Amino acid sequence: MAVADELAALYARVFAEPPYREGPADVRVFVRNYTEDVAHPGFGVVVAHDDGTAVGFGYGTARRPGEWWPGCDAPPPPEIVECPSFAVYEWAVDKPYRGRGVGREIMVRLLADRPEPWATLAVHPHADAYRIYIRAGWRQVGMSYIADRPAMAVLIRRTS
Repeated sequence: MAVADELAALYARVFAEPPYREGPADVRVFVRNYTEDVAHPGFGVVVAHDDGTAVGFGYGTARRPGEWWPGCDAPPPPEIVECPSFAVYEWAVDKPYRGRGVGREIMVRLLADRPEPWATLAVHPHADAYRIYIRAGWRQVGMSYIADRPAMAVLIRRTS
């Protein structure tokens, strides 16, 4: 199975849950985005497996100085406006593996040894992931509003 297919199956399970409630069309968008993002400079992905099956993953790409989240109601904070950053686009852990450190290990590995001093991400503010990020030291700096999508909290954190 190709990586995109393996991650798409996991993505479909995780993001069908509230508050996302995504369906097959959203999974197709994920696959398209992932396939494009793999070719971007500074791409990074970490996949956790159990007995050959993907149970969690995280991925993202490097961003140029000043590059920021679309629809964000606040400009990039001064500490990251003049340096490159790493944008975490997706982070997901299958329900039976949550609370076991799988997600934490994925994020640690994804951000380890990054040349960019800051990481950014956008997350649904009502998702369990939001609270996990805040406890892990991420800081909310704005909200992203894009038509036909839920509002997303924009967070930042040092990579090391």
